[in-house]
Amino acid sequence: MKHIAILSLVAIGLLLNLGTGKAQTANEKESSAQLTDAHKKAKEHTDAIATGQSKSKQDHKKHAAEAGKSLTAAKTHHAALKKAHNGKNAETHAAIEKNHADADKHLKSLNDELDKPNPDEKKVKEHAKNHSDAVNKAHQEHEKLKTKA
Repeated sequence: MKHIAILSLVAIGLLLNLGTGKAQTANEKESSAQLTDAHKKAKEHTDAIATGQSKSKQDHKKHAAEAGKSLTAAKTHHAALKKAHNGKNAETHAAIEKNHADADKHLKSLNDELDKPNPDEKKVKEHAKNHSDAVNKAHQEHEKLKTKA
């Protein structure tokens, strides 16, 4: 009788562990998909400025604000993904964090330029392109993680 009770507890423990593993995989996939989406949105907004699709200072500011929101979301989703990886792929995660930090710097430079009474359109486009490039590098690192999984 004791053996049956012990085996039952072991079986329940195994089932709970298997369920937890599946949940982590689902969370990992969800975080990864959300990270991809956030990178895409951030790039779209700064690309609109860099390519001249956005025409006015007000439009530039709106796109910069949306790019900032998307970058914040990307950092949040990346943190969840990194946590799900439990210390694995530390080098790639560090590269993503570095690229997010670079994107933050470029976004700050973009916003600083846009806050001037007469922003230099060339500088505005340059900062937007630099932001987009940094986000793209983070996305490329994220793609590396997908191939390692």
